[in-house]
Amino acid sequence: MKKISVIVPIYNVERYLEKCLESIINQTFINLEIILINDGSTDFSGSICEKYKNKDNRIILIHKKNEGLSAARNKGLSIATGDYISFVDSDDFLDLNMYEILYKNIEKENADIVSCNYYKYYSDKKYDKNIVFKKKIIYKKKEIFGKDLFNNYQMDIDVWNKLYKKEIFKDIKFPYKKVCESTYIMMSIFNKANCIVVIPDCLYFYRKREKSIMNLIELKNEINMDLIEGRIIMAIDYNNYYNLKEGIELLFHVYKTSFDMIVLSSKRKKFMIYEKILCDLLNELLKKNISWKIKLGIWKRCFNINVYRFIKLRMKKG
Repeated sequence: MKKISVIVPIYNVERYLEKCLESIINQTFINLEIILINDGSTDFSGSICEKYKNKDNRIILIHKKNEGLSAARNKGLSIATGDYISFVDSDDFLDLNMYEILYKNIEKENADIVSCNYYKYYSDKKYDKNIVFKKKIIYKKKEIFGKDLFNNYQMDIDVWNKLYKKEIFKDIKFPYKKVCESTYIMMSIFNKANCIVVIPDCLYFYRKREKSIMNLIELKNEINMDLIEGRIIMAIDYNNYYNLKEGIELLFHVYKTSFDMIVLSSKRKKFMIYEKILCDLLNELLKKNISWKIKLGIWKRCFNINVYRFIKLRMKKG
């Protein structure tokens, strides 16, 4: 039986950590290498990790200075010895059959990546199924999963509800100290795969908590340049890798939504250099073979940005 390396970055999650670790060590698939990366926690997370390390010899524990989620994941990748790689966020937890089900599917189809549905978890009494795939699908042609996964299914680009062959991550690292780090690399990961399997099972519990980084960004309605930069890199990679007409549509969608985030923001002046860059990127699309609908969307934004901002804000006020 092959081995799965489970990489768990940990930072100040003492309230949730035991539930996460219990769900990993009690998996029905037992050939696990469990890599805990304590990223400079200042609460009791480190002590909890030590307790679990002493009770399960499959656990490898690394204590390091705080450098963020990407650095912790990269450290885990650098020491992983498994045939397969998986990531778990330390405030989340797993169905106890998750790795057994993912392993059976990735082995049966000789796939490079297998992905499952997941739950959005609010409390023991409240959680919702996030259903992306209603049936098992096997993708063996890049142009097909490039088109189908990202257009028809809007496949998520999170790293934690998937199992990967280890070699997929050769020469790929998470970007240092970036938020929304998976957007920077997921297209490169998918492009290296020759076979991707998606299954309908809900196996991962993604905890929605008020003080998470993404929730704080959303609540404050802040412009996050890491998110914008990552989405642009993702869209450019998609367009370059798959060379589909949908690639231009995705580029336009990402450019325009990022452009609107800045132009319509109360903090617009702080980000005007990025506004200019995005306007130039939109105008570059005019040189492509694009629809009149996309051309109109570009013209109304970039012909006179101040007029566009004025009209959109007036419409917003009603």
